[in-house]
Amino acid sequence: MADKYAFSFGYLALKMLGKTLYSNPFAALSELIANGFDAQADKVWLYLDIRDKKNAEVIVIDNGCGMTDTTIKEKYLQVGKKNRDDADDIMMGRKGIGKLAAFYLSNKYYVVTKTKDENNIYEIDFTGYENGEIEEDDNNHQYINKINNLDFTYKDIFQKLSSGTAIVMNNVSFAGYGEKSFAVLESELSELFSFGKISRKIYLKIVTNNEELNNDFIEVKKRIAFKNMSKILYNLEDNEFKNVITLNGTVIKNTENLSNETTTKIIVEKYNTEAREATVGNKTVKINPKGWIGVHHTINRVLAHQNDEENFIDSSFYQFNKVRIYIRGKLALENILPRVHNTQYYAHYIEGEIHCDELDLNDLPDITSSSRQDLDKNDDRVIALVEYVKSIVNNLVNFKDNQTKEDKNRHKTKQRNAVKELSNDIEESLNKKKGKIIEDQDIVEIKHSVANSFEYVDEQIKTDYMIFLSHRSSDKYASDFIYQYLTTVCGFDKKYIFYSSQDGGIDQSVKTLEKQINETLVSNNTYVVFCIASEEYKKSEYCMFEGGAAWAVKQRDKIGLMYNDYDNYVPTYLKNMLNVPINFKNTTLNNDTYISIVNLLNSLIGYLNRNFTDDTNKKQLVQENNIPNSVELAKLGKKEIDFYNKDIVAYWDCYIVKKGA
Repeated sequence: MADKYAFSFGYLALKMLGKTLYSNPFAALSELIANGFDAQADKVWLYLDIRDKKNAEVIVIDNGCGMTDTTIKEKYLQVGKKNRDDADDIMMGRKGIGKLAAFYLSNKYYVVTKTKDENNIYEIDFTGYENGEIEEDDNNHQYINKINNLDFTYKDIFQKLSSGTAIVMNNVSFAGYGEKSFAVLESELSELFSFGKISRKIYLKIVTNNEELNNDFIEVKKRIAFKNMSKILYNLEDNEFKNVITLNGTVIKNTENLSNETTTKIIVEKYNTEAREATVGNKTVKINPKGWIGVHHTINRVLAHQNDEENFIDSSFYQFNKVRIYIRGKLALENILPRVHNTQYYAHYIEGEIHCDELDLNDLPDITSSSRQDLDKNDDRVIALVEYVKSIVNNLVNFKDNQTKEDKNRHKTKQRNAVKELSNDIEESLNKKKGKIIEDQDIVEIKHSVANSFEYVDEQIKTDYMIFLSHRSSDKYASDFIYQYLTTVCGFDKKYIFYSSQDGGIDQSVKTLEKQINETLVSNNTYVVFCIASEEYKKSEYCMFEGGAAWAVKQRDKIGLMYNDYDNYVPTYLKNMLNVPINFKNTTLNNDTYISIVNLLNSLIGYLNRNFTDDTNKKQLVQENNIPNSVELAKLGKKEIDFYNKDIVAYWDCYIVKKGA
């Protein structure tokens, strides 16, 4: 018989695996919550004490079935052991590596667990390896230590449970994550589970200061701004979607295209998209997902919040325009829209949730990444799902485009009628004056003057869609990034962009500049981008005038921001007006900054494209490349930046990195 040799995993291998599985600590926290639900829990408590972000306390408690000593030995300590034992198993995870989420967060943690028959406490301590006190060799193994007692925060919750598990972690580092990241954690956690799944509950408590120590846990609730949508397509049972069904009707909505409120019908319909077939090996799988997808009425955060004050999350740190994919009730892909490759403007208005358990049948190869954060884009099942979703998205985008055109035509008719009626009244009034000779030209001039000041501005007076780059001349490098990309890469005519620092393009005299600023902000449909790279911005009278003018003419729905230091440089009044903030304080491109850049550029490109009725003259939006997860990147020997748009990287390096240094 041939000799047999066993693999063994040391500290460094486990550490590397844990770091590779999860892109950030919040993903690891999500995994620990999912582990609780895999253990048949219907309640999970998450406690974060981040008063010291470098040494935070994190506790996850669930009321699941718990683990016996035998389970700990035979399953918990077996990394990569198959979790699902039969075809009827409904567990979300199947790789047996979710326990590494705790290891990702802390080098020393505790597992407190109990069943109906056993109560056990285990200590996992890798700190000796981390600080070099223990040197790994072939004969050195790390053991889990069983201890008799452990005091921890909210031990009383755990003691009241008949069974369950508590993961207790100290010295967890959240360094580099600001308060706003934690402010939207509830919303992020709510995305782990789909709308209508009320049987599972997550309770959250975050302590940022001493005053919050006595606060209660809050129940994490799913909030979707259905009232801000124009059309929703679904193929769930009506009782699963009853909260949305009741929305079908006529409501008053704030609109980004018009200067006033409009009466709009929310259309809620079932769709009958044909199932797709996928081939995996010798087996054919029908992809027939269930769920809903809708198109928002507006993505302007101020207006959307007004349309659905209860459910719309008014935070620039929370992205709502995405279609989430769920498998076995758990989030498998945060957003499938980039794979749909719909480059139309209103593709950014789409939100939805799709369930597709056919992607993870036990007798087929695993389709999810190790961290359950992504799906294999080359798998035939995923390709079929993308095609399925694409047909629904295309339907909604086309609907929204046609609806917008109809709204504009109705508004233009209203404009014309209002101006015509007022002009006729003036003409009649003037002609009745005795002893006065009224020339035709006099009447024309009066008509024009009144039309300009009337609430409904005629399209002949206010026509062009413009971009206004508000900046301090000393901060020119920041606005150059936007200006050069739009004019050079996209090819937009410079006439559509008011940029006082462009070479040889604008008369810089004070009087002329005042007039041009006024005309651009008031007389045109203008998207304002504030490029704030220094505190000098707040000292400029012209910069303050530009921001005030944008506010005065109700340009709050068309505001972008590039900033170097949000707290110190950005004026207070601007902080409540922003749609797409880009932080370039750290000039090294990361995924969050890159996504913000793409979103802003696509907003600007889509806006300027409104100047063209012929699609051939419209410029292409920035394509959002699919960025592989950490595991795939490691296999390819590449970094995230290798998958970014090459022009964005080049222009960022030229203007932000080199000229801004």
